[in-house]
Amino acid sequence: MTQTVAALVTLVALGAPLGGAFSPSLGGRLVFGTAAFGVVASIAATLAVGTSTSYWPWLIAGWIAAVVVAHRISPSAARDDPLVMLAIAATAIALAPVMRAPIGWDARAIWFWHAAWLQGGGAAYAHAFVMPTVSTTHVDYPPLAPATIAAIRGIWHSGRDARMAQAATTWLSFAALAAAAWSIARVGRRRVACAAAALGFVVVALELAGSYSTNGYVDVMTAGWSAAGAVLLLGPQRDRVPSATGLLAVAACAVTKNEGAIVAVCILAIAALSATRRERVRLLAAIVPAAAWVAISSVRGARGDLVLDARHTTIAKMRDRVAPTASALGHRIGPLLAVIAVVFLVHWFALDPERRRTIWAFAAKSVGVCALYVLALSGAYLVSRHDIHWYINASATRAVFVVQFILVAMGAATVADAWGAGVSPSVPDDDTRHDQPLAATR
Repeated sequence: MTQTVAALVTLVALGAPLGGAFSPSLGGRLVFGTAAFGVVASIAATLAVGTSTSYWPWLIAGWIAAVVVAHRISPSAARDDPLVMLAIAATAIALAPVMRAPIGWDARAIWFWHAAWLQGGGAAYAHAFVMPTVSTTHVDYPPLAPATIAAIRGIWHSGRDARMAQAATTWLSFAALAAAAWSIARVGRRRVACAAAALGFVVVALELAGSYSTNGYVDVMTAGWSAAGAVLLLGPQRDRVPSATGLLAVAACAVTKNEGAIVAVCILAIAALSATRRERVRLLAAIVPAAAWVAISSVRGARGDLVLDARHTTIAKMRDRVAPTASALGHRIGPLLAVIAVVFLVHWFALDPERRRTIWAFAAKSVGVCALYVLALSGAYLVSRHDIHWYINASATRAVFVVQFILVAMGAATVADAWGAGVSPSVPDDDTRHDQPLAATR
């Protein structure tokens, strides 16, 4: 339990000063501050790898710079809705028994090992890119989780403590789920209905995630940030699009895992369809940290599985993989999609005509993001050199968390919008100053 508390205290201490740049409320500071620190740590790791230098000077300088910027633009603190804080606290309680959970094999072989490389410096991490003996550990994966783990381990001088790393990934996953719940709670205007919808999302998401929320994997945090980004950038917010928080969620998603980068691009592409030129520049900025990692890691020799697999695949092999891929993904997504569709339609009829158009647009955009992601995921299965049945059994359940969480968030946001309409805002008025629409920058 010591490692769990240490990881939580560290993330709160390092993230809260940054969170004020995205939300003045306590809940927003905590969840988005964690994301902001993760992105800062990712950028520091990228620079360390690119220059073959120590990770720590980049991290310290980046964190100090981010704190200064956040302090300059942070408004005065506002009070959180107690029901929203209750939803966040319920998630924390649900994840508290992390130290009794087993650690997954991939967590040790990928994320925890990558963190150990980074602890040895950027040169050690870059050297791993070209070592044949570690090529199976996905050396090209983005660095948010390893960079955060390395930072916490270094602060507590815990060496390569696996339990400390597990606690760090668990709290990162909690922050991602809490961010999605926070974004859903802001859709409507009645506190009880919006908090209930947010808590409902958390309950369903944890049920879908199972042990993956606490066993050291990063799929839950990827899916949580994608759901938060979808609601905040594509969702049915009244009178505003909270661009700062939405862009941060997408940026964090993109530097968590390759699948996160794919869904981040999908969200930004859909959002760009209705954006102005200046808004598109801001949307593009969210993908810069991930793009920088891809560029620098590629220059240093990292190669992803898809790049290697695509060179050896044939049309005949791909054709043989279509049926099992479609069956596996349909089995995992279809039933949930049907349930969400029923929930959506039932509550859609409770809305006034104007809100129907808005929520329908949100649903169409969310489904569009999911469809693009599924196409990309299917392509990965089709070109892979691995046995298709083994590959699906090993990864499909985790890979579709992104689609499942976005669909559940869409349903929860619809419920919050239908039952949360009213005159009493679900968040303090002071908080709205921080979530200005992208159009405000014209």
